[in-house]
Amino acid sequence: MFGGVHVHFQQLAVAFSAMIYVYQRYSKLRMLAETGIALSMIPWNVPSSSVLTGVSPVLVGAFGRLTVGERRGLVLTAVSAVLALSLLILALAGFGPPPVHFVAHAYAPGALAESSWGDFSHASLACPSLLTQWLRLPTLVGLACGLIVIGRSAFAASTVEMRAGAERIAAVSI
Repeated sequence: MFGGVHVHFQQLAVAFSAMIYVYQRYSKLRMLAETGIALSMIPWNVPSSSVLTGVSPVLVGAFGRLTVGERRGLVLTAVSAVLALSLLILALAGFGPPPVHFVAHAYAPGALAESSWGDFSHASLACPSLLTQWLRLPTLVGLACGLIVIGRSAFAASTVEMRAGAERIAAVSI
């Protein structure tokens, strides 16, 4: 999922669930988990959802205010607004992807239906333009934050379990 052409909603559902779990369970990792969730909320499929991109600062800010407080929520709102504005500037400056003229064609009888979808998504989403790469940045940074907190929580849990086990062994040996 990390750095691919596109992210499946099922993968995001697992990533968000894991980040929310870490957010709820590990208070020391809460800020980074919240930042990861907030940055991942910024949509990167802007050509088809420009209204959602314009509203994303409000959504990210409201989420930030509810979870980490007014000041930090305001910072996340500003970051999201700057990203949304930079997308508009890049699009108006002509740094967007070229128009995709995809024409579906017939596939062999034994081919999977995903072949056609794969060709279309590769043609429309893998365009190496500055705008499409910039669009992915908040999602990738958010998912990287999520990966860090999930990894740190896994090691924190094993450290707590090892300490508890060592304390039990010490209590039994005394």
